[in-house]
Amino acid sequence: RFVSEIKQHGSQRGKMDFDKINIPDCVKLTGREKEILQLLLQGYTYYLIAEALVISVSTVKTHVKNIYNKFGIRNKSELIKILDQKSS
Repeated sequence: RFVSEIKQHGSQRGKMDFDKINIPDCVKLTGREKEILQLLLQGYTYYLIAEALVISVSTVKTHVKNIYNKFGIRNKSELIKILDQKSS
């Protein structure tokens, strides 16, 4: 519920529109990873993501690490670059 509210009201925070992002078929994300990816791309910090999803910051970090591994990248700027290229 909170994620959908953020999606409706918080999209001004970020630079990328999650609905327009084309995640490659070879990258299999879990539902939770997709939620975290959405919030990350909207500019939310790990702390705010943890609060929104009622999980620990450590758990957020683990999910982010898993997302990066699945994309074969090391940081958020690489993620944005890859997803920006895919959505063009």
